[in-house]
Amino acid sequence: MVATYGRPEVLAATLRALTLQHRPEWEAIVVGDCCDERTEAVVRALDDPRVRYYNLPRRFGEQGGPNSVGLSVARGDLITFLNHDDLLLPDHLDVVLAEFADGTIDVLVTRAVKVRWFEAPGDGPPKIICGAHVPATTRISDVIGQRMHDLEPSSAWTVSRPAAERVGPWRSSQTLRRLPLQDWLLRLSVVTRRWRFTDRMTGVSLLGRYRSEAPEALALVDMISSRSPDEIRSVFVPNDDPDEDGPVPSSWTLRALHRLDAAVAPLGLVLHRFTGVDYGPLPDRLRRRDRGRTARELLASRTGEAMPDHSVLPEYLADPEVLRVC
Repeated sequence: MVATYGRPEVLAATLRALTLQHRPEWEAIVVGDCCDERTEAVVRALDDPRVRYYNLPRRFGEQGGPNSVGLSVARGDLITFLNHDDLLLPDHLDVVLAEFADGTIDVLVTRAVKVRWFEAPGDGPPKIICGAHVPATTRISDVIGQRMHDLEPSSAWTVSRPAAERVGPWRSSQTLRRLPLQDWLLRLSVVTRRWRFTDRMTGVSLLGRYRSEAPEALALVDMISSRSPDEIRSVFVPNDDPDEDGPVPSSWTLRALHRLDAAVAPLGLVLHRFTGVDYGPLPDRLRRRDRGRTARELLASRTGEAMPDHSVLPEYLADPEVLRVC
């Protein structure tokens, strides 16, 4: 499923890359967060019956609302929350289905590579600058820690439908001292321990300003369509220098806290599974940060908006098909 808002060109690139999958047995549920007609036009222009488009009548302001609607109407056996600015390589489903074939896992985490683009001097083509492999973590226990960026992108996570249904809808950030993705994955870690991490790079995560234009994304899809997945992997060699990709704590105190966080996470997850105690929000409590503040700050930095009211989500989930556009 693909949650989207205000970036139709980026969405067009993401969906076009999806149509390049070697395996045809997929569905894409695009859920707009009160999008305008440009998003509908992108989906209609694709003219692919495997792509369904739903649109929320009121703005939600974060991907949890659209993802919850998408989860409620999903038909597939496996679920991926594909970011609208991430691109999957054509063999992504090949890798995923091969890993799930033995029936021993409920969660698969593949790898993506961060890509930055800079215009070359003059009229030359853009230069590809690669960052680190993501998600940065290969430990289940890190879902309870404080390094929220280690879990991204959600596009790398594939979850069996029964496990996803047991976790349930994404919760509003305004009820949490975590981001909704962190919260959903933490609940997933309680539902099932049958996780697998693979080093196979099957996606590209674009970095850049939050804007609607996406010439670099469209150019990237052209590249993906004209080369084999292994050729693409040979081009996008990750730079795993933490000083390049961070976020790196700026002081020795913060670095020490991050190391401590990583050390106690395995024990913290065991404690959480048996008692429900979650130490993760403790720093926010000590700093007296109210629930949902991080999400409100992220939204303001991206679009300049204030976080909308989230009380409408149960209404959307009660009858999601009325939200379908095409």
